[in-house]
Amino acid sequence: LLSTTTVAPKSLESALAGGSLFINVFDASAQPIQGATVHVVNASVTPAIDLTDITNTGGLLQLVGVSTSTQRYQVTVTKPGYSSDQTYLPGASGNPDPVLPHGTVALQTLTQMSFSIDRVSTVNVATWNNVCAPVASGAFSLTGSKLIGTGTPSVPKFTTSSVTSVTSGVKTFSNI
Repeated sequence: LLSTTTVAPKSLESALAGGSLFINVFDASAQPIQGATVHVVNASVTPAIDLTDITNTGGLLQLVGVSTSTQRYQVTVTKPGYSSDQTYLPGASGNPDPVLPHGTVALQTLTQMSFSIDRVSTVNVATWNNVCAPVASGAFSLTGSKLIGTGTPSVPKFTTSSVTSVTSGVKTFSNI
């Protein structure tokens, strides 16, 4: 006796005209982020999609029955007091090999995309000499560890070359 079963996520039990896009948002500890704002844009489908919604208690936004499209679903995730995350167009100048390319939705399939955002903080960079006195106009460069592109060279989410304050020898970066 042979038996077959098909299992589908809730709301996906029937044949859809399009596909589904599930967006997961979590922090650095893999904890879901409830109430994150998700902005989804796809101008290449008819009618064009430009919607904003928020994630549920599980950090999930479910879009069911959306139009099929290849690498055209632009997704941006934000929340006050948190960093942001987004998709990028593959092959674009400055980031040809994005870690998170624009989403693809295929007919009667589920596409899952995951985004990591975390609480922001302030970073102070101080330049001092060997007797711990501030160095006026100390030059430095600062690069974050999160990558948005994996090509050669890799593309960091945050990078800057800057100069510290003339009076205090300190440069402050907020919302990092």
